[in-house]
Amino acid sequence: VSVNGNGSSDTSLTINTAVESKKLSLADLKSLTINGGTAAVAAINETADVTLNNNATISFAGSKTVNSLSGNGKIVLGKEDKLTITGAFNGTHVFETTGGTNGQSGLANANHTYITAASGDATVNFTPYESQKGFLTLNKNTENGEFAWVTSKAPESKKYVAGNVLMQWISLAANVVLMMSITRFFASLYAKNVTGKDFAVFAVIAVMAVTVRFFCAIGASRMGFLSSKKVKKTLREAIYTKLLKLGAAYKEQIRTSEIVQVAVEGVDQLETYFGAYLPQFFYAMLAPLTLFLVLLRVNVPSAVVLFVCVPLIPAAIAAVQTWAKKLLSKYWGQYTALGDTFLENLQGLTTLKIYQADAFKNKEMNEESEKFRKITMKVLTMQLNSITIMDIIAYGGAALGVFFSVTQYQKGGVDLAGALLVILLSADFFIPMRQLGSFFHIAMNGMAASDKIFRFLELPEAPKKAAKFPRDAEIVCENLRFSYEADREILKGIDLRIPRETFVAIAGESGCGKSTVASILMGRNRGYKGTIRIGDIELSDIAESSLMQN
Repeated sequence: VSVNGNGSSDTSLTINTAVESKKLSLADLKSLTINGGTAAVAAINETADVTLNNNATISFAGSKTVNSLSGNGKIVLGKEDKLTITGAFNGTHVFETTGGTNGQSGLANANHTYITAASGDATVNFTPYESQKGFLTLNKNTENGEFAWVTSKAPESKKYVAGNVLMQWISLAANVVLMMSITRFFASLYAKNVTGKDFAVFAVIAVMAVTVRFFCAIGASRMGFLSSKKVKKTLREAIYTKLLKLGAAYKEQIRTSEIVQVAVEGVDQLETYFGAYLPQFFYAMLAPLTLFLVLLRVNVPSAVVLFVCVPLIPAAIAAVQTWAKKLLSKYWGQYTALGDTFLENLQGLTTLKIYQADAFKNKEMNEESEKFRKITMKVLTMQLNSITIMDIIAYGGAALGVFFSVTQYQKGGVDLAGALLVILLSADFFIPMRQLGSFFHIAMNGMAASDKIFRFLELPEAPKKAAKFPRDAEIVCENLRFSYEADREILKGIDLRIPRETFVAIAGESGCGKSTVASILMGRNRGYKGTIRIGDIELSDIAESSLMQN
């Protein structure tokens, strides 16, 4: 079906049929209304307004552009395609890629923008293809004032964190069974009624429990690695992509040393957060509750005392959290400052030697190193003090549990096997929380690093330029001004003409702006004043990729 308005701007088409309308070619169309069925659109006017009613379906062949889209219905695009809406996008819609059935999408690409709109409040629902469930979601992002519905992989870390917690809990259950077997065996020894069968049963249970704990420890370690692996890869990809978007002039917003530090060590610090701290956080909540329910059947007073003492450790963690966050933020600030100083001095070592300024810079670096040493010692002192407090609580609580089990045994409130079980499991009440406290300090370091990572990822990007670098054109600078600092101008109204097909050298004393002119011409410094024309095109209007090629 072809609908051509012959250049008319007021041509409209309404489709009321419930069957599929195939290969619609809609040129010069003002509006398209679909009240039912499916409309397969092969071509459509970019200024058309589309309305879907009664859950009607519009299927686009290839990437398309329309003025607006509203109502409620289904939008179908190819796996590689994109729908651009230059105006408003409103209503509630279901999104699918080609090949979807029964409300379930066909195969979709991860990190692919399928729909963009200049404005609107549309809701878009997306059900991934069967093999992509749990890995693909449709997210609404705001980019440069536009709304963009982009598919992205759901965090894989969740399932690995859950697997890590499960492995640790199974290991705990195996340990409880082992402790029960040990206490019953020793109680039988004390009563002098142990048989060969009892010894064989104890040996089998012990071997099985140790084997289960061994494989659970390996599994938990593997899950911890997998949960952090994806996060590290995703963050480093995001940092690299952001760096490309910032372009050659990235140094105007962030230092090279800081990028290197957050991309390498900063991301590595997050490995402990996702691989150890996060699973331990959930396990530390689950383990005391499990042990409480086990010991509740053995001796109520001992179980209650141990369970009540457990929250004292997270209370100690919360007490130092605010102080730790501020201190670690200063630590990372000093760390990146030291790295920046070292990189700058290393890059300019030849110049420093020529001007005999290396001794001054050596003294300056020693001062920066001393500041970093002091802040590092403060961090270690904070960690040591908080760990000491947690140890006192953990060992004190375990001792209190032992005391109660002994007094309950003396009063006849629990038998020998039960008293021994309380004694052996007392420490297990506090070990998970104590371990959480140890991971907490490392995780806080990672979170401080993540603050820097996300600040970098949120840096503003210069608008993209589309102009191509002109061939065989001269370079003309008029009244060119530039300053690195507001009160210190480097280039002061320079006029410069570089004819095409010539070799030009810029000479002058150190600090007069030779390297600055070169950096501006290469696009590394963008904040200049005046004009720089290459042919008839302003330098700031030329696409960076085209500039880099020339």
